[in-house]
Amino acid sequence: MYPEYYEEFHYVDRATEPVEREILPIAERIQNQNLWHSNDWYYYDKGKVDGDLGIPSQSENPFYQMGYKKAQAKYQ
Repeated sequence: MYPEYYEEFHYVDRATEPVEREILPIAERIQNQNLWHSNDWYYYDKGKVDGDLGIPSQSENPFYQMGYKKAQAKYQ
């Protein structure tokens, strides 16, 4: 066993900077689900649940509204 692992030291093999993901505008993210962030999915799923339960719309978030309309479409 190597002493650096035994003593819990971690050496850096290469110098890299963390990559920051560019946040695109909402209009572009709505069109492509591959660009959605976790927060967008949260509001979409919350809208679907509220729409299924018949709870009145509680947010103006466009992802929430999209999920809400999709859930309500099943009952129309």
